[in-house]
Amino acid sequence: MKERIAKEIKKLTSEIPGAFFFYDLDSFEEQLSQMRAFDGLKLWYATKANPLSSVIKSVSKFPINFDCASHGEVNQVLSQRVHSSRLLTTGPAKSKKFFRICLKQGINTFIIESINQLHWLEEVASEFNVRPEVLIRMQLEWDMELDNVLGGNKLTPFGLTLSDWKKVDLKIFSHFDVIGVHSFQWGNILDINLLQTIWNYCAQKAQELAQLLDFELKVLDVGGGLGIVYHPEQRPLEWTQVASSLEKIKESYKLNEIWMELGRYMIGPYGHYVSQIYDIKEVAGEKLVILDSGINHLIRPLLAEESFPMQVLEERSQETSSFTLHGPLCTSLDKLGQCELPQDIQVGDHIVFHQCGAYGFTESMPFFLCHELPAEIVYKNQKTEIVRQIEQPTMWLR
Repeated sequence: MKERIAKEIKKLTSEIPGAFFFYDLDSFEEQLSQMRAFDGLKLWYATKANPLSSVIKSVSKFPINFDCASHGEVNQVLSQRVHSSRLLTTGPAKSKKFFRICLKQGINTFIIESINQLHWLEEVASEFNVRPEVLIRMQLEWDMELDNVLGGNKLTPFGLTLSDWKKVDLKIFSHFDVIGVHSFQWGNILDINLLQTIWNYCAQKAQELAQLLDFELKVLDVGGGLGIVYHPEQRPLEWTQVASSLEKIKESYKLNEIWMELGRYMIGPYGHYVSQIYDIKEVAGEKLVILDSGINHLIRPLLAEESFPMQVLEERSQETSSFTLHGPLCTSLDKLGQCELPQDIQVGDHIVFHQCGAYGFTESMPFFLCHELPAEIVYKNQKTEIVRQIEQPTMWLR
């Protein structure tokens, strides 16, 4: 954590009476400015990673578009004065009503996940007399023993298999253009060689699908999946390697464009989450820390069975012990990991979790047990702004 950011966070702990997220948007924008793409690589920000208005405004300054997976995300992006031409809609649950709302708002690009969705979009596009662009989402079988929250080699609700799509006759649809294939089942990968294997396989199968359904494969959307470092022994994934690998795939398969939907890789490293120690105790020889908040604000440790990197904000001894961190919820699932912390940590100290810019508050379960919602703070132009104060349960309980 940069020294200036540590100072800002420490100051905020005396001003904010509870847990909060802190986003370093200066560093975030610096990262975005360095993500130069080759001609034919189109980048989309995965809004689900962090839909905060300030984050969207930062992204909108750059030649990066927006991947929205719900009508709520669509509205959130459009409300920041982002033009509808910069939006792509993803997600498995698209209804006829959803297509109608999107087309009415001027959104023209869709990832199609089922045969029903083809028929619904055809009907609604005919009503509006428009011709949207479509990518067909393909679910692939993988010979890899690697668990992944995005499905990996398991059956998922995302898209259809190659054999399922064979049942479709695209000639009966005349009100949209199929321009490519979307295939994405892996997340948080740091191995560029593994990514290359995945992308090549996706491209091969996309070509096969295009031939079967008789459309020109102009675009391959490989989704996201680029990892960030959560452990000190890991090495970060270099953007230059990613861009170089994708450019080779574009040339090899004679594609017009490759699309990427990046969330964690873009915003993840620039978020910090701060929680206070409420209690410290030893149970059956194991040292436990009880925090004022847990998976109600930060659920990734439960979903991914992987801790965030963390540190104590206050100055303590260099001697450490192993502690297990738990939140305040009445379930043993409320566990934020096990880590080495100073032996002399105290009740009232603050734990700062790093790499929390993506899949933090909006991915979690904030309403369980009626705890407070965390504040959210942005650091931009070297100034701190509280964009949402802590909210009490009386604001949503009726």
